[in-house]
Order: sequence, then structure tokens, then C-alpha cells
Amino acid sequence: MPLGIDLEGRGEVTVLRLAGDLDVYTVRDLRAKAEEIDPGGRQVVLDMTGIRFLDSAGVTAIVSLLNQARAGGRSLGMVCPADHEVTRILAVAGLQAELVIQGDLAGCCAALGVGAD
Repeated sequence: MPLGIDLEGRGEVTVLRLAGDLDVYTVRDLRAKAEEIDPGGRQVVLDMTGIRFLDSAGVTAIVSLLNQARAGGRSLGMVCPADHEVTRILAVAGLQAELVIQGDLAGCCAALGVGAD
């Protein structure tokens, strides 16, 4: 399944809404879209609620975004319900504690300390 990516500016946050499969075949699409924003200069939140499948290439892309955000003194936010498969994969990969993961955008922005008006 192709990866759908919607980019939306919401107040102090850039939201990347992903849908479909984030895998070795689609990760280049996320990387290309990420080049349009600066995760180190602007707060980025990945909305993963529409992701059906995540493989190691997708996890690597998330780590790359996390590193870019950290280089700019920021965190990487993620919207993903606790019972979602993506959350489980990130926990197994040891990334759950490295990301700001919340079940909805408002909660994620609050945890990051930014507004999404």
C-alpha cells in the first residue's frame, strides 16, 4: 500500500499525517516530505494513526527525524494510540521513551509545551 502524507501547519507545530505502510518501499516518500520542513527549527509531530504497517526502514526514518529534532533542541512528537501496533513496535525498538507519544494531537502538543491552534 502506498504511503499517504499530509503536511499541515498548526500554530507552532508542523503535523505530518501518515497513512498506509511505512516500509522500505515508501520510506523515501517520508524522507522527501521531511526535507520540506526543518525538524530542528520547528516542532514536528508525526500522526501515525493511519499507519497499517511499519518495518525497520520506517523505524530508521523516525530515528532520523528524531535526531534532526534533537539537533535543534527539540523533541519529536507522535500521535499514536497506546494499543496501536506502531506503539508496540517502537516500544520493542526502545524508542517509546525517546519520543513524545500521545493518543491525540492536543495531548501531544500539551506534552511538548506548544500550541496547535
